[in-house]
Amino acid sequence: MHRVYRIALVLKSARCEGRVKNSLLLFFVSLLSLYARGRRKIAVALFFLSMLATGATAAALVMWGVGGALYGQLAELLGPGRYVVFGGSFSDADLLAAVQAVCSPGGYGVVYRPVKVRYVNGSVATFTAAFVPRGLMRGIEVLDAVALRHVAAAGDVVDVEVGGRWYQVRIAEVRDFTVFVPGLAADLYLDAELLGPARYDVLVVEKGNCGGARELEALFPRAQVFDADLVLTGVWSQLLAYLGATALVSASSIATAASLTYTAAALTLAASYKEFAVLRLLGLKRRSLVALMAALFLTPSAAGALVVLLASLSVEDVLGVSVRLYTAASAALVTAASALSLAPTLRKLYSLTPLEAIRAE
Repeated sequence: MHRVYRIALVLKSARCEGRVKNSLLLFFVSLLSLYARGRRKIAVALFFLSMLATGATAAALVMWGVGGALYGQLAELLGPGRYVVFGGSFSDADLLAAVQAVCSPGGYGVVYRPVKVRYVNGSVATFTAAFVPRGLMRGIEVLDAVALRHVAAAGDVVDVEVGGRWYQVRIAEVRDFTVFVPGLAADLYLDAELLGPARYDVLVVEKGNCGGARELEALFPRAQVFDADLVLTGVWSQLLAYLGATALVSASSIATAASLTYTAAALTLAASYKEFAVLRLLGLKRRSLVALMAALFLTPSAAGALVVLLASLSVEDVLGVSVRLYTAASAALVTAASALSLAPTLRKLYSLTPLEAIRAE
């Protein structure tokens, strides 16, 4: 109670000298006097818990977004409902045999070749090109190609060397593939007719009514066969495992921070109830009392979330996923959880009336 009386003396002196307003001085002097000592460990704990919770939540959200983008790219490269055979050299007869082995409605072969690309400025670069049937990928025509972003931009016209001849090719569409699938990933996708008859490096066979990967493995013992559906399912299974672990850390950190905030605030109110009552009698408004308590226990949480948010500003977007946006959402969620856990204490403190203050005193 001695520190509360010191607050009263400072307030009375300030009133006499006319230098400050009642509520403003009482707010900050109360904050310094009541809570500067003995609560540093709680503030540090809330700060680091908030950092951990914000980081883990942002990681889970970013992982979900990136996982969805990767899955979309894999699904576009592989195509669900297909078998992929690679690691050999295949003919049209092999493709027909593979289609018949699984009673498939169809399939196609892919040829991979290094090609040279000559740009308008005269510079030449070498890339890996995949020659695929026309119509397989949107934008591929005889002299129209699909390229990855590091090769060219949409609408660019470049010269491409195919089989010793140069063709003027227009980049009809640009894609952002960042995943590598053996036998399916390439820098440039061209019409197979530009290459002419050639043996295939990869066979892609749609699933049929009979047979499966085992039949294809028996048909091509030296090649590797994988089921696109199993690959896509495995990607999501692995992603969900990582996502579950990250979400567990996030949820436990948020729950721990909220629990610590609630417990510390409730104990502070119980231990300093008479002091709050005296402050109320001295003229401190209920809004100021609530602001005092909220500032004490929300500032460490908000500071920890802010540190993570500032750190995310230096991180670029990943596969179109905004790391900054997800981190901001995580920071808001962690701060809101701490504020929600503080609500019962703030409500009780706000209901403190002068009459209860007199009784408490």
